[in-house]
Amino acid sequence: MENTSSSPESSEQASVPAQIDEVTQQEYALGKGLTLVEIGKYTGVYMEDGTDEIVSNVLMLIVRNDGDQDIQYAEVTLPLSTGEAKFNLSTLPMGESMVLLEQNRMEWSADNDYSDVTAQNIALFSEPMSLQEDNLTIQALDGVINISNISGADITGDIVIYYKNASADLLYGGITYRVRLEGGLKTDEIRQITASHFSENGSRIMFVTVD
Repeated sequence: MENTSSSPESSEQASVPAQIDEVTQQEYALGKGLTLVEIGKYTGVYMEDGTDEIVSNVLMLIVRNDGDQDIQYAEVTLPLSTGEAKFNLSTLPMGESMVLLEQNRMEWSADNDYSDVTAQNIALFSEPMSLQEDNLTIQALDGVINISNISGADITGDIVIYYKNASADLLYGGITYRVRLEGGLKTDEIRQITASHFSENGSRIMFVTVD
């Protein structure tokens, strides 16, 4: 499942974005439980390529997972007179919504027709996402994550933590970040790893895997 992350594993820490407006509510089923909820424009941190640059007036979508499985990956396209708008998403749990920013920072325009949205390559997780709570205790702070082995046995495989930008009831950005703790953890061992982009109040750990 490591390919779920579409991000680099290093960069400056991102903050939660600033403003969404000119929103058009437009619920439309895109397949496999994925629903388009809103279309509008976005001003704030651009997280989709890991640069975290400040942008304004970028075309954005809000999508929701109304299905009975977590969505691992999907591509959403929107043909416009100025070209095809493209959006990618990863790691969208059941019942949750996500803000997606156009992959090439295409600007929103009131003159465009935003009615022809489609989704492709929708992939579902084969099993529910897990935080490995029986084996690990995870404490996440600004820029670092502490990991403790509470399993009662040595963990020999790499531990990979996947996380996203989040604020209130919204996930921000199709991008999913990841950090890897190599070599596992001995029984009761605690280690700290750097987690670029992670902020205590603006991020959420989504799932954890142990190789």
